[in-house]
Amino acid sequence: MEALDSIVRQAVSAGTHAERVAAFGRLVERYADMAFGYAHAVLGDWHLAQDATQDAFLIAFDRLGGLERPGAFPGWLRRVVRTACDRLTRRKQPAPRPMEALYQVAAAGDDPQ
Repeated sequence: MEALDSIVRQAVSAGTHAERVAAFGRLVERYADMAFGYAHAVLGDWHLAQDATQDAFLIAFDRLGGLERPGAFPGWLRRVVRTACDRLTRRKQPAPRPMEALYQVAAAGDDPQ
């Protein structure tokens, strides 16, 4: 298995964008399950955890150059995932409505059907 430090360095400073993307793809393959598992543990919802994981990897790709120690990638990614989860939970949620309100829909015309 390729060393983590090497993959992170390639993802940050490889010669071409395609090489950086390929190296980051190897990081995603290696840490996707960990990131999703953590997001699911935080959020308790499978679909939200998928969204948070995807957001986290996009943020991580953008900010990977700021990681000082390549070996710290797993812990750093975990913080990025946590931040993505926090962003999802801070979004405004629609106010809950009682189920009875769904049955009180006004008819468009005089005909009850």
